[in-house]
Amino acid sequence: MPAITLFTKEASFYLESPAMALPNLRIDNGHTQRFFEEETPNRYKIAARDVADLLVQGQESRVVLYYGEENTAISTKEFTIHLHETLVLPIEEQPIYFYISLDQKLRFMWQQVPSARAYYLSSQAEFLSNIDESSHLKITIETKHLALNGITLFLTNRQTKEKISFHLPVDQTVETGPATFSNTFFVDFDETFFMQPFVQQLDPHGYQLVIFDFSVRLSSTVFPLTKRVFRLPAANKTEIEHSLSFNHETMGFFRFYPTINGNFSARFTLLPYDAGNHYLDYAARPLADTLQAKPIILIFEYPHKAQDNGLAFFRYLMTKQDTFDTYYVIEKNAPDIDNLKPYLDRIIF
Repeated sequence: MPAITLFTKEASFYLESPAMALPNLRIDNGHTQRFFEEETPNRYKIAARDVADLLVQGQESRVVLYYGEENTAISTKEFTIHLHETLVLPIEEQPIYFYISLDQKLRFMWQQVPSARAYYLSSQAEFLSNIDESSHLKITIETKHLALNGITLFLTNRQTKEKISFHLPVDQTVETGPATFSNTFFVDFDETFFMQPFVQQLDPHGYQLVIFDFSVRLSSTVFPLTKRVFRLPAANKTEIEHSLSFNHETMGFFRFYPTINGNFSARFTLLPYDAGNHYLDYAARPLADTLQAKPIILIFEYPHKAQDNGLAFFRYLMTKQDTFDTYYVIEKNAPDIDNLKPYLDRIIF
């Protein structure tokens, strides 16, 4: 496809089409037209003042670019469009944007910023390593027509909907194809520091979780973008878990994992220190040892209950079979523990 490059110079917008002439290049608001000036062969310009004259004062307004005799729109379906530098010029302190719309056509607009969805292709988050209880994450975002200079990374508490945000500058941008870009970001995530406020909120005996969903908002030097937030998919299906030490009584466990929809999330929980160590010892056992041991069945109803089908099934397994090692999971101070008194050695708090 023929290439078009957009840029600004002084108080004018420029469009350069080296491989193809664009006769009668103009903007149109449905009632009035303004024509570009062909400054040099296949290099066209229009003053920001002329664009503003076709935009409606005081409200969101757009004009479309056409060329030729048949009102042919300039679209990414027919052209590879490169956006360089800044494509914003102010008229009386009101910025005008030269942009690609959601329907992939060239337009001018003011009183609204271009949609991030018009430039976003895909993204993924990947766990790289964990050193000294700090995780190193890589985020890759594929965009079209423009490169990114940064992102805002959001961690949203799934239960409370509260957001924690980090601004990340771009580490590397590679043009992977005609007007397509791979933008790479890295973040060091200190789980011990980040999770410290939740240590006081979680009961280590209560099997409580804090779940965080990862998403991003895009930014570019070409022009500001809408505040659309994009959920981050996971780069692979691997779950990564590591332990965190807070004190001599509790141990934290932080796990990165893909959701059922393939998105990148993390969950954090606390365990009593002895239970955490027991879990780590079991997780470190060679696979052959775990395969030789009896299969384990864990049964629970609600964290504080032992009175329904779960209790009946537990009693059945404890008295009618010897194939499985059976344990009941319940909160340490639950009133229903009395129902489990004959099996106290098979209770997990």
